[in-house]
Amino acid sequence: QDYTLTPSYNTKPLNGVTTYDIVLIRRHLLNIQPLDNPYNIIAADVNRSGSVTTFDLVEMQKLILQITTAFPNNTPSWRFVPATHTFPNPANPFSQAFPEVLALDDIIGNYWTANFVSIKVGDVNGSANPSTFDEGESDEREMHDNSLVFSTKDIELVAGRDYAIPFVAHPERVMAGFQFTLDFDEKALDFQSVQPENGLLSANNFGLPQSLGTSALTVSWVNETGKALHSDEAVFTLNFRAKADGLLSNALKINSLQTAAEAYAGDFSSSSTDFETWGVGLAFEPSVAAEEQVSLRNFPNPFAGKTTLEFQLPTPAQVEFRLYDPFGRLVKAWTSDYENGRHTLPLDLSDINSGILFLEMKANHHKRIIKLVNDL
Repeated sequence: QDYTLTPSYNTKPLNGVTTYDIVLIRRHLLNIQPLDNPYNIIAADVNRSGSVTTFDLVEMQKLILQITTAFPNNTPSWRFVPATHTFPNPANPFSQAFPEVLALDDIIGNYWTANFVSIKVGDVNGSANPSTFDEGESDEREMHDNSLVFSTKDIELVAGRDYAIPFVAHPERVMAGFQFTLDFDEKALDFQSVQPENGLLSANNFGLPQSLGTSALTVSWVNETGKALHSDEAVFTLNFRAKADGLLSNALKINSLQTAAEAYAGDFSSSSTDFETWGVGLAFEPSVAAEEQVSLRNFPNPFAGKTTLEFQLPTPAQVEFRLYDPFGRLVKAWTSDYENGRHTLPLDLSDINSGILFLEMKANHHKRIIKLVNDL
């Protein structure tokens, strides 16, 4: 009799899918380093549109950030092509429809040999682990010889105060991308917002706690031609409100619990770049005494029209204040000179018709941002 054999497998979409795959697909789309076989090109078509486009990259990043948990358009996590199939144009396997089933004609007897090439959707570097067909994925991650380390000051948190925490990358190295999970202790910190710095990242590079439903952020960033990370510039800033006193180092950590902590370095002098996979870590610089910190808060918060700013300066400074609405539009700005020490400043915002405002303070290369809640 005649039979049709259709293999299928649709579980663990994230198996083998990392920011490294996005790096390779972007290099393919820009014709810097084309993917080297038709199966990898099929793997890059994560939305099953019959082509590889930037829309595939968007969906992959949302999956890596854990914003989504499956591929779009009901794309299964694995696809299968009969091993005997020959692609007329291997550089464009979509130029002609390819089979994903195998017709077995006139079978006589009990056995038939049928081979398929399996393709893990989204995995273009072959890192998927097929052994996870029958068992859960391990939480253990590969150890790396090198690591991209993000550092920030280890400060003494005071309950009720707002903190802008900048993260600087080390060492200074040209990178093609990185990804990681940044966990925070929800008993100690209340997440407010994230602020990309120096044009390196954007809001699309983050999965926020509100979307993930957990006390963590996920981060995924790519630059397919390489970008130098400088140790004197913050990559991003996280804004938190402290819920309890304590050291920041006890409340923040980078791990792989949601998005695996990996970074990708390479020599970009050649189009056929071989990338090194690094780990990602978090380091805290020695604690700074309270009298040496730049701090900013307001009270009461929420308030009705009027509130008071309280800020501290370790040295005399010209202080610039900038007030923004929730859409990032500048509402008000002013600059004044202050001596070192603690200061209070009454603030009348009764003429501003916005319930949520963000106040930025800059002083001597320090920056602090707090969220104001105007109870209209």
